[in-house]
Amino acid sequence: MILSLIIAVLIPLAFLLGIWALEIYAQSRWRTIALAMAWGIGAFGLASVFHNALLHYNALNFEQVALLSAPVTEEALKALLIVGLASRLALAYAVDGTAYGFAIGTGFAMAENIDYVFSHPDRALPVALTRALSVSLMHATTTGLVGTAAGSSQYLSHRAQLWRVGLSLMLAMLVHALFNKLVLDLEGVPLLVVALAMGLAGTGLIVLLIQRSLKQEQRSLAAELAQVTSAGELAAAANPPQIAQLLARYRGTIDRERAELIRQYVVLQARRGMLLRSAALNQRPDVAAYLQGEIMRAEQQLNALRSSMGLYTWVWLRTVLPSEDSRVWQQISQRLGADTPMLALILHLDERRAQTPRQEIEIRKMLLRMNPLFYDLQESELEDVALLLNRHTFRGGQVVIEPGVPSDRLYLVASGSLVWSAVDEDGVETILSAYARGDVFGKLGVLDDEPDITRVQCLEDVTVYTLSRADFAALVYAKPQVGLAMMRELANEIRNLTLLAMWFRRTSEGGAEYAPQPGSA
Repeated sequence: MILSLIIAVLIPLAFLLGIWALEIYAQSRWRTIALAMAWGIGAFGLASVFHNALLHYNALNFEQVALLSAPVTEEALKALLIVGLASRLALAYAVDGTAYGFAIGTGFAMAENIDYVFSHPDRALPVALTRALSVSLMHATTTGLVGTAAGSSQYLSHRAQLWRVGLSLMLAMLVHALFNKLVLDLEGVPLLVVALAMGLAGTGLIVLLIQRSLKQEQRSLAAELAQVTSAGELAAAANPPQIAQLLARYRGTIDRERAELIRQYVVLQARRGMLLRSAALNQRPDVAAYLQGEIMRAEQQLNALRSSMGLYTWVWLRTVLPSEDSRVWQQISQRLGADTPMLALILHLDERRAQTPRQEIEIRKMLLRMNPLFYDLQESELEDVALLLNRHTFRGGQVVIEPGVPSDRLYLVASGSLVWSAVDEDGVETILSAYARGDVFGKLGVLDDEPDITRVQCLEDVTVYTLSRADFAALVYAKPQVGLAMMRELANEIRNLTLLAMWFRRTSEGGAEYAPQPGSA
């Protein structure tokens, strides 16, 4: 008896887990799955009371109950929760409804199996095995079909919803009635073969529907997210198991907390794509505001995740999820001379974090916020960059960058002032600009390995923070917007130098005109 009860429960649960595992976007929630199973159990109880009353009062005989009342009553009761979830917009897409429908049918079947085992103690084991592989799958299949229809039509017009769900419910009732008819007409081995064939065929149909829905969803995600994510992130959002496999492969490189942030990020990207697709297809004015609100909430959650992921995680994502833009920046980093693998460049961040006082980190972050190069970085990314910085001090008059000497680092001024100048062959110095707190210099040196042709000299005691070329390459690789900001800064400097050159030319050409006249004061 105990073994029969275990079989009656575990086999349907195993099929449910298999179906749920196909739901790769993790939209179906365990809490709702559990609710669906509980609803199925309750639906069996209500149906049993109703049918026993019909038999007790001779309103219908057993065959009439099996062929008429049971298919209609049981399928309608099971479908009530699906309709309720759809009305509350709790079905993200078709597979969501399929999973919940299958769970309702599984709960119903488990309760019915247990009832049959107790009703037939002399044949408990064969009854449990037969029902677990036939009737259980039939109940799960029929409600899964209704769930699929409800999930795929949630944002269609009310008429389209009614037609889809109504037709699927009628189909479920017909399949149920046909199954019961065959069970009544057949016996022995033919009954076993037909029952098993129908149960397994129904489950196969559900699997095919799920796979078809997932392919459609992947195409929709590709269309909706193509303009807002990199190709690598898009591929991950369209196929989350890829991320799970990558996280497992790099378990020794990336810690559990970062791995969970990445998983959440990919799932949220997929959810945002689904919401964008739903908003584009929505035919119900009454839910348009809800969808826009959900899209905004998903974007806020993505922004919050980006803020907490940090530079390390972005480098990891761009390394293991390459896209066209990340390949371009990888080529740039190679040109910058960063031969060390990108992940290895910042593995020492945790060690630096432990060695650097919190107050010092905050000072560095404050300086970084002052410069346009780092405006687009999130808070956690600023902290990672702050940890990559090295502190240096110079005395007044000391030269930081000398003509003819290569410089391989970016400088961020923390205190003091410096002057940037060009020196010609005759030793004549032309001042180009000055640097003070929050300014960055050494941009050309960090981009190439050529000797500098200008000089940067301290006007007073100066404290600067430096970022090496390799670390700058990692930063640009993870956050391409920093490289774009660097281009903007260089473009502004070129414009300013062009204006300065034009001013020198006009001044030199008009020198006689502006020269003091003899005898003038």
